Parts: sequence; C-alpha cells; structure tokens
Amino acid sequence: MFQSVTLEVIGDQRLSCEKCERRAANLLAALPGVRQVRARALDQRIHVLFDPAVLDDAVLAARLDAGGYRTRVIG
Repeated sequence: MFQSVTLEVIGDQRLSCEKCERRAANLLAALPGVRQVRARALDQRIHVLFDPAVLDDAVLAARLDAGGYRTRVIG
C-alpha cells in the first residue's frame, strides 16, 4: 500500500521555475519505492506517493536536502 506525503520547501533555495520543479521531482523519483512526485513552484510544495515499506518521509527530506532544497513535512 502506498502512502502520500507533502513537503514544503523552506530553505533559501526555492522552486522558482519549471526546471527547478523537474530537478526536485527527479531527485525523489530516482529513489526505490517512490511511485509519483509532483513539485509545484507556485506553493513551494512537493507531493510524493511512496511505499512506506521501502522508505519513509525522513529519507525523502534528506534526499531533497542533499540536492539543496531544505524542506519540512506538512502532511
């Protein structure tokens, strides 16, 4: 069963364009267990559908942080 989580970009590096959205989405899509990613510059949110048996939201946030996007889980 898949689980969804929403992360909000809160750091200095923001999602400012379509290229940034793709970059953030690609960072997460490469992880095993991630089924779907949608990043939106409009509201600085990244929605992820993933398999909690394979990874958790802390892994997702750490991957984004390593890519330069500091985030927090909001739902």
